[in-house]
This record gives sequence, structure tokens and C-alpha cells, in this order.
Amino acid sequence: MKQLLIADDDANNRTLLGHFMTKEGFGVLEAQNGREAMAVLEKHSVDLAIFDIMMPEIDGLTLCEYTRKNYDIPIILLTARDQLSDKEKGYLSGTDDYMTKPFELPELLFRIKALFRRYSLASSDKIRLNRLVIDRNKTGFN
Repeated sequence: MKQLLIADDDANNRTLLGHFMTKEGFGVLEAQNGREAMAVLEKHSVDLAIFDIMMPEIDGLTLCEYTRKNYDIPIILLTARDQLSDKEKGYLSGTDDYMTKPFELPELLFRIKALFRRYSLASSDKIRLNRLVIDRNKTGFN
């Protein structure tokens, strides 16, 4: 089961997302601020993170930078900040995707599944391109 981390200071958002994602077959971990999210990342195996930008203690952009430097997982920023300059800051901080609130739960699910498809391809030991197979565990040529 894939494990999601949802970091948002709004308990209603965490509950809504947690309930929906659990129904979709994901495990869900929650954090109400960036500091808690860092602790969750250190203690648990997380497959994808969803961060709000405007959180107390450590904001989502800083959390995104920290996560990108220390973990190889997809990150989605889910936030009310909808200006182009906010999106630019998000992508420069290392997010893989950026959604603005209000949002549709099914769309978020589509994006999560798309990120899992891309990340599983990029991180697999064997990469297949038609008949060409690249095995990262083998060195040299045969």
C-alpha cells in the first residue's frame, strides 16, 4: 500500500483528504505543520507528500526544499496561493505538481497516480524502451 503524507494546518482539509485517499486504497499520515511533517518523514516510509504552503513554524516551500534534498518522493503543493509568482516559487522549491484550492478530489487523485507512474519508471532497476533494456544493477557491456 502506498503511503501519503498530508501536511496542512487546516484540520478539515487533512480529514477530507485523508478520508478520500484511504477509500482509494492509500495509507495516510498527517501533519499540521512543517515541523511535524519533517518528523513524520524521518520516522515513516512515505511514497508521496502533499503540502500546503501557508503553515505555521515551517512553511510548505521550506518543507518542499527539505524534502527534495533528503528524500526521493513526489511532492504536490496544494494551496490557496494561485498567483503565477507563487507557482514559480513552488516549482523552484522542488515540487512536482501544484494545485490550487478549491480543488476536485478526483483531479488530485489523477495527478497522484500520474506521479506514481513517472516515479516508478524513473526509479526502477530496469528501464525498458521498446526492445532496449537498461539494467542499473549491471555495469559494463556484454
